[in-house]
Amino acid sequence: MIEILYRVLVKDGRETEFSELVEKTLMPEAKKFSGCKLFSLFQNRDKKREFIFYEKWDKEQSVLEYKQKLITLLGDPKPGEEFPEAMNNLIEEDEDLI
Repeated sequence: MIEILYRVLVKDGRETEFSELVEKTLMPEAKKFSGCKLFSLFQNRDKKREFIFYEKWDKEQSVLEYKQKLITLLGDPKPGEEFPEAMNNLIEEDEDLI
């Protein structure tokens, strides 16, 4: 089982746009994969720009297939990035927590 705990700080004023991207694309697409066992997003009540993803996947290949699906839907990432530019343009900073 693969567990992902991922923190993002969204650019100031882009919180709603980021939430909509998650609710309309990231979350529904993840749940289409049988390898996705859990996909949750939490927003910090005190720091509205901070979001935490908590995900569980059956194996690494499922995560890679999901990321490829996002690229197909949202466009290519910038060189050296793994997520589509349309997503990364909303994020000021990010970090893997586990």
